[in-house]
Parts: sequence; C-alpha cells; structure tokens
Amino acid sequence: MKLFYLALLLIVFSAFNSFSQTTLTEDANGVLNTARVVTETSGGQSFYIGHQLGPTYSEGLAIFSALTDNANGTLNYFYDGQTNGVKTFGVRADGQGYFAGNVGIGTTIPKANLHVFGTTIIGGGNLDPTSTLGNTNYMANSGQMLVGWNRTEGGGETDFISNQGAGGSGGFAFYNHDNANNETQLMWILGNGQVMIGNTQGKQGNYLLAVAGSAVATSFTVKAVANWPDYVFEKNYQLIPLSDLKSYLETNHHLPELASADQVAKDGLNLGDIDKLLTKKVEELTLYLIDKDKQLNDEKYIANKQQIQIDKQQQQIDQLKKQLTIVINTLNQK
Repeated sequence: MKLFYLALLLIVFSAFNSFSQTTLTEDANGVLNTARVVTETSGGQSFYIGHQLGPTYSEGLAIFSALTDNANGTLNYFYDGQTNGVKTFGVRADGQGYFAGNVGIGTTIPKANLHVFGTTIIGGGNLDPTSTLGNTNYMANSGQMLVGWNRTEGGGETDFISNQGAGGSGGFAFYNHDNANNETQLMWILGNGQVMIGNTQGKQGNYLLAVAGSAVATSFTVKAVANWPDYVFEKNYQLIPLSDLKSYLETNHHLPELASADQVAKDGLNLGDIDKLLTKKVEELTLYLIDKDKQLNDEKYIANKQQIQIDKQQQQIDQLKKQLTIVINTLNQK
C-alpha cells in the first residue's frame, strides 16, 4: 500500500513539475540575474532575451531577439499581438509589420496612423515604370498617395502620386492653419492639372493657372498667338474711314474689336489677344499717320504752288500800278 501511495505521489509531482514555470529575477539595478533565456520550438523558431554584459550586448547586440529558419514571411510572424482574438500588431519574418492603431515617433499621443514629432527623411523608391516599384496599378480605387522619385525615367525628380479619393476634383491642396484654428487654402493643384493660388475655387474656369490676387514677374512670354496683324501693312488692307471711326466711337465709346469696360469687368483680359489687338491698332494708327502726312505734304505742295502764282500775280499788279502811275502823270502834265 505504501508503495502505491509513493508511486501516486511521484506521478503528481512529475505532472506538477512539467507545468512549472521559470521566474526571472533582477538585481538592485533592474538587470536580469539570468544572462540568457532561450525558448525554441520544433518548427525552427527561437526566442531569447539577455541582459547587457559590459560594454556590449549578449546575443548579437540585442536584448530581445527572435530567430527563424522559415523564410515564408507571410505565414511566419516574429511577434503576433492579439486582444480578444483580434490582431493588434505583428512583425513578420520578412520584415513587414502591421499595427492596428496609431504609431507615434517622438510622441506618446499619436493623432494619426503615423505621427512623427520631428524631422522626417524619405529616400529611395525608384518609381521608374520599368523598375520593381514602377507598376502602380495597385493604386487604383485606393485613395492613397505614393512618394518616390524618377517617374520620368531619368529626370531624377521627386514624385507625388495620389489616387483620387471620394469627390470630383482630386489633386493636392495646401492649407495654412493658424494658432486661432483659422484655416486658409493656399494652393490647390487639381487632378486635371489646373493650379489655383488663393481663394479661386469655382472661379478658375478652363484656365490652367488661376491666381486670386496680384502676381509679379521679371519676364512674361505669351506664345502661339495666331494671325499676328502684320497683314495690316499689306497693300490691299482697307482702313476704316476716319469719319466712320468717329461715328463708331461716339456710339460705342471704345475702339472696334476691343472689349468694352463692361466686358473687361466681367471676363477680364486675354493677354495674348489684347496684345495682338493693340498691335493692330498701333499699326492702323501708323497707316493713318502716314496717310495724313501724305495729305499734309500734298496740301503743302499745292499751297506752295498757289503762293508762287500769287507772288507772280502780285508782281504783275505792281508793274501795272507803276505803268498806270506813269500814264496818269503824263496826262496831268499836258
């Protein structure tokens, strides 16, 4: 009977010992008294922790390490955190990670999926269409943005690629948010390439650049203005008679072809068109002046000829007066 109870006690002790756990202790400085604790599975994964020994760390310069000989990262996780059966974070063997909540760098209260309080450096990511990252078909219907470089296959530029989210415009918008929580839109590059600077939303029409306010430049070139008015100097060009132009101005209060004050107030001015029309008016004015100069020269020539005739007639009159005086004097002497 005693042998039976001894055997039973041994079985219970063995069972209890198989479910026992190792308790790690630390010294007064909070350093583990155990230099290394390793757990290894039959699948080839192992996990170990160690504590700092002198100026270096044990086990490959790491206090916490996880090793695996399984290269299948999609199935093999180094760390897999779950709460009530829901995955909250994970780190895969191929280096990819997943976090269900916000991640803060430099802040303990992240307000977004990734909240960086400090500077950020982003590099690499060659988006050359022929490169590994160049196929961006996955962006469709994602509402996401991709940052990389060299999308032009050699330009070396930094690229910002966005997939339009819900809404009808897309693109990139820039805002200023002041310390009184007032927010102002500074610039919006629409998905169709239009650029709006200032509060021009809804006023940009079909223009590629809309500016709400003044602009300054050291040079401005307007190209591809068709039908430049050099034709004004063709021999067959007909000027409007000045009398007809006078009547037009009295009725309309602006030159023909130029916009009225009301039209300018409503639609503004097309710089290319207005420069072309102003050049045309200057060229027409030049022709008017040339014509007037010719008329004046003709009139001057006629006036000179008339003056010569007048002078000759005056000489003849003077001679007749002298002769008449001689005749009268002769008669009086008789």
